[in-house]
Amino acid sequence: MRLKRHATEVVLVALAVVAGVWWVLDTGRVTDVERKEREHDVFPAYRRGDVDALELVQGATKLRLEKRLDTGDAGETYWQIVSPVKERADPAAVDRLIGDLEFAGAIRKVSAPAGGDVSLGLDAPRVRGTLAMKSLVYRFALGGPAPLPEGAAYFRVEGEGTYVVSKDFATALLAMPDTFRERTIVPYLSLDLASLEVTSAGVGFTVTRVDDVAFKLGGSGLRASRDGMDRVWGALAEARAEAFLPDDEADRALGTDAVRVRMTPKDARKPAGELRLGGVCPGHPDDVVLVRISPTRASACVPKGALPGLRTPADALVDRRLFLARADEVEEITLETVPPRFTVELARKGHGWHERRPVDRELEGTEIDAANDLVTRLSRGEASAVRPGGDAGAFAARARVHLKRGGSDATEVVELGPGTVLARRAFDGAWLDVPSAVGRLLWPSEIALRGRTVFHDLPAGAMPTAVVTECDGLRQSLTREADAWILREPRGFAADSRVTADLVALVRNAQAEAWVAEDDDGTFGFGDNACRMTFEYKGDAGTRSFGLVFGKPAEPGAFYAHATGDRAVFLAPHALREGASTLFIDRGGFRSDPDSVASVTLSRGAAHAVFAGRRGRGAVDAAAQDTASKILAALDVLRPDTVVHLGPPRPNEGFAPPVLDVRVKTATDAGEREIHVLLGDTALVGRDRIVYARLASVDATFGFSPEKISALVQAL
Repeated sequence: MRLKRHATEVVLVALAVVAGVWWVLDTGRVTDVERKEREHDVFPAYRRGDVDALELVQGATKLRLEKRLDTGDAGETYWQIVSPVKERADPAAVDRLIGDLEFAGAIRKVSAPAGGDVSLGLDAPRVRGTLAMKSLVYRFALGGPAPLPEGAAYFRVEGEGTYVVSKDFATALLAMPDTFRERTIVPYLSLDLASLEVTSAGVGFTVTRVDDVAFKLGGSGLRASRDGMDRVWGALAEARAEAFLPDDEADRALGTDAVRVRMTPKDARKPAGELRLGGVCPGHPDDVVLVRISPTRASACVPKGALPGLRTPADALVDRRLFLARADEVEEITLETVPPRFTVELARKGHGWHERRPVDRELEGTEIDAANDLVTRLSRGEASAVRPGGDAGAFAARARVHLKRGGSDATEVVELGPGTVLARRAFDGAWLDVPSAVGRLLWPSEIALRGRTVFHDLPAGAMPTAVVTECDGLRQSLTREADAWILREPRGFAADSRVTADLVALVRNAQAEAWVAEDDDGTFGFGDNACRMTFEYKGDAGTRSFGLVFGKPAEPGAFYAHATGDRAVFLAPHALREGASTLFIDRGGFRSDPDSVASVTLSRGAAHAVFAGRRGRGAVDAAAQDTASKILAALDVLRPDTVVHLGPPRPNEGFAPPVLDVRVKTATDAGEREIHVLLGDTALVGRDRIVYARLASVDATFGFSPEKISALVQAL
């Protein structure tokens, strides 16, 4: 009852308190609490959220900034420059200035000196300013330099006092109006546009938006390349103001061949944007002039790197790719025959894929890699030529691919025509001349989802007993006897066990880069002269064999291939095909054990030098001994990287005369012998730079990387 009796009094008191607080704030009075908290700052109160206007005047130049409410759906506030120009301000620059004002500390308070305002530079201040926080308004002035600390300045807040402030704060107040102008001078982002028209010297392009990322080219109606449009958007993004120009000066510098840009926004309520770019910017030789004509006028210097992307010709923007979606954007993919008899359907699931048809299952292991590879190859597949297709009924499709692009849920369709070299893109009706390798990707087949492992049923640890290769016109045959490899063909050479073991491991673990066809259609290059490898091993069921047949190159770094007894075609990595061409000739004859070397003789023309080995005799000076040590270290690991060919040296290999003649005499308990090595010219063989080399006891040319024999070459 007592509470009820006093309820009216409590409410009235509360209202009085609220009204009092409102009166203090709204009338611009500073509370004692505010002063106490900011006793070391030049502004005794600072209500950052209430700051709604700033004004800085330097001589005849006035900068005025006002906070405005955006009339858009978001209802957010922004900063507007009211003077000396009328445009949106750079929010980051304004935010920095507001922060500088908020945290402007007083180094010390200044009493009125004998000279008064004249001695402080406040009779004609460098900057006069106004800071408005609703009804709380400060007027201030920046005077002359203070003696200490360096760069400090005198600063007065009307009605509060005079202070010495820091160099950084003084510099912030002395900023010119251009500091606060928005550097993004291009009026619209790419996402805001319905169309874009660019012309330069009578040529150019027009693109019209179809969906969130797709555009069609004006005139041809063909799809614009996404990569090409990215160059255009990148050029516009680079066109940020480095400096601003008076409009009349910009018009004079612009020139007559300026690039003209017209931007039509998706929002029909907004005006079109118009730009002109060209001409060297006055005082900025690395920049060009950009004049924004609408929606508001502005003139600036922007990096000249913005011009090339905008001068892209229309033909260069024609999209040659089958699909617009990038691999990581693909959510679903369907490959089907026309009429529908067989369908392969995949849907992305987490980091993997779910196969819906022809079998409902989750892909596993390297099947996921295969699905990713299929999507990647489809998304990167390009036509060799693109042309408007005209009547869709004139195109006879035999397969169709539906690809769903994530995010927009847009579905792209590409149809495969007769053979594997003609396709039709439903997006723009374009007819695409495609390489057969690309066309085959459009044909529905589960082979594309096959795991990467080529050989699945080889016994673990089983070592082949025979190897036969027939590549590049040479047949090689090896047999394994008593844990050693014997080279049967060609005759007269010892086998290199290390090279043979490496090849066996390479083939046993062969991985397909991608499976491309269920059967050979005669276009893969598997003829009678194809490169072949066959390996025999003994198992519980007797002697079995496995091997590979290589066809023609499929793409850079890959060859068509199939396993012996399996007609499914895959892309074999270059290393696998290179292994099939490897010569199994022993490479160990060049090496010398440093402890057995008696002497090393190097000759080049008339030049001649002998170096004592560890088995040699005679004193040598320190320099010669250091060189000899480097030579012995090189001989210890002297093993060729490759066997170039069998038979006598060729004229272009540099052995007549040799670049360097190396004779190594060794002495062991088994007796003395000489290793005679000839070094020839340096050449690029395949993808590697090598030095040709010959061993007197072997009728073949070998190849060393230059680093391996540098100690020998530099010793003479």
